[in-house]
Amino acid sequence: MKIKEDYRNESVGRLLIPFLTKTEDDLMEVCHQEMGKFFSSRNLVKKEKYIFGHGSPICLVAHLDTVHQVPREIVEQGGRLSSPTGIGGDDRNGVFAIFVILEFCQKYGLPIPSILFTKEEETTLIGAYQFAVDSCISGIGSHVSFFLELDKKGFLEVAYYDCQNAVLGTILENFTPVKGLYSDISVISEFLDVASANLSIGYYNAHTKHEYIVPEEIFDTCEEVLDIVQKYSSITTKLSLKDSAFPKRK
Repeated sequence: MKIKEDYRNESVGRLLIPFLTKTEDDLMEVCHQEMGKFFSSRNLVKKEKYIFGHGSPICLVAHLDTVHQVPREIVEQGGRLSSPTGIGGDDRNGVFAIFVILEFCQKYGLPIPSILFTKEEETTLIGAYQFAVDSCISGIGSHVSFFLELDKKGFLEVAYYDCQNAVLGTILENFTPVKGLYSDISVISEFLDVASANLSIGYYNAHTKHEYIVPEEIFDTCEEVLDIVQKYSSITTKLSLKDSAFPKRK
């Protein structure tokens, strides 16, 4: 899947900026409205702390908050975006990437993945907790085979946290495994016993004023995820958090 070819006449940075310059609440409203283009009303759920779109058994995840205030000035230089007060690529890059993926899936007739946007990942993970509890009670998202969060710093890396599933490791073979602390999927996987991973989405120096974004790298991750969506959306069996076939890590 060559997203870059479709966007060759577009400035990726300029497409991303509207996602960087909204408050968490405003972005949630925009995401809910835009998701209506891809999900019917019966398959779209908006709660206080999350939005969920019921699609294929692959679920993509991103969080709407950042540790920074809304940037008043964005600098685009040398293929990077930054701001004197912090840019917020963690995790506005992930939100932007998910809509790129949705538009591409719709345009080319690929399965629409399930989508989860959460609030307050940076502080309490409350959006992830609310979704996990609701899933246990009502079954929302119970069809999901595995979760992929687009929330990791760097380029084509993956953090599995406590997930040890050999099948997911094979699916993500183009990503380099690295250590990570936690994210929404840490909570969701533990609650629901579903495999998950956090993928790099092209930002660096997270949680500092020196954070910067490499917009082109977002598209690299999008292309990898689209390839996964195309190949593995037919998997209907839930991949468990851990399995005996997973190789022991050194």
